Amino acid sequence: MRQSQSTEQLLRDLYDRIAQLERAIGSTSPQQPQPAEEEFLPEASLLSDRLIVPAPQSMQEITASLQEGNPTYQAALQELQSRSQGVRVSQDSEGMSGWASVSERVDGARLRGTALVQDLAGMPSAFAGRAAEPQAILTLVLQGERPDQELTVPMLIRGQPGDPNAEVIPLGGGAAARGVAPAAGTFWQRFLTCLRGSCAGGCAQALATCPRTSWAVFLGCMVARCGACVAKCSACAACDCTWWCKWAVGCCRP
Repeated sequence: MRQSQSTEQLLRDLYDRIAQLERAIGSTSPQQPQPAEEEFLPEASLLSDRLIVPAPQSMQEITASLQEGNPTYQAALQELQSRSQGVRVSQDSEGMSGWASVSERVDGARLRGTALVQDLAGMPSAFAGRAAEPQAILTLVLQGERPDQELTVPMLIRGQPGDPNAEVIPLGGGAAARGVAPAAGTFWQRFLTCLRGSCAGGCAQALATCPRTSWAVFLGCMVARCGACVAKCSACAACDCTWWCKWAVGCCRP
């Protein structure tokens, strides 16, 4: 789904803080003919990856823009409210964390990724099942070069932060009505498999030692200590394996 111009501009401003440096040192050599976009392979085409951790104020602005202009995110909030009118989605810096990334291809094309983690409060036991456990909305947004190259993936994640068996319920498209799928193949399982496979050294310690008081705190700690891998693996787990995101982050789906 396409975001509003305000959302897109806000995210692009964040990415451009790094992109300006990239353009400043860009090559002046003549451009060579490039193969079709579908022919690019990640190992052959990826030029650079960059991570951005937005300031708390920027996170709040991104959240507000998603609420105003992203229909999938709006539907996710409505789905929660329809199940529990008392649910509260965190809007303050203490209950939120997130990150953004930009992957650049050799021909200058880019994939932008944004992740937003918002803790939940006020979830009744009838919906939560285990009301004392931490719960959050995790939203991933991937943006390619064209308006039709955009993917928004919101989900409810609940359980002890870092637990391999944390439950994941897709939101925003009625998918939650089809049930919970805690087994291998959920976003969280794909994310952990990616971390342990490609970033096992540094991320294993972060997985074991980051505070588990809430999902926002845990994932905020993870991105602080293992940032590039967290950004890459979250985008890989969210990518639907179409070529416009696969070239940059790979495919983590079965």
